[in-house]
Amino acid sequence: MRRAAALLLVLAFAAAGCSRHDEAQVKHDARAAVGDIKAEAHKVATDPDMRKAGAEVKKTAAEAAQAIKHTAQEAKDAAHSGAVKARRKADEG
Repeated sequence: MRRAAALLLVLAFAAAGCSRHDEAQVKHDARAAVGDIKAEAHKVATDPDMRKAGAEVKKTAAEAAQAIKHTAQEAKDAAHSGAVKARRKADEG
């Protein structure tokens, strides 16, 4: 992806008639920007607060999954109970 972006920049400057110095400067700046972005992403990934938040999200998602599972089981049981009652009424009647 980075190579494609760099290639597009080089082609754009070639088409615009920029000098090699301008192309080299833009390429250098683009690489520096990518380096800065990588460094900031690493800081976020290793930030203890972000890790804590991620763990809390994971815990909350697990709790929500259990609640949904429990509710689904209750609905299944109620549907089965209703079907049994309907069958009994049909057999009686």
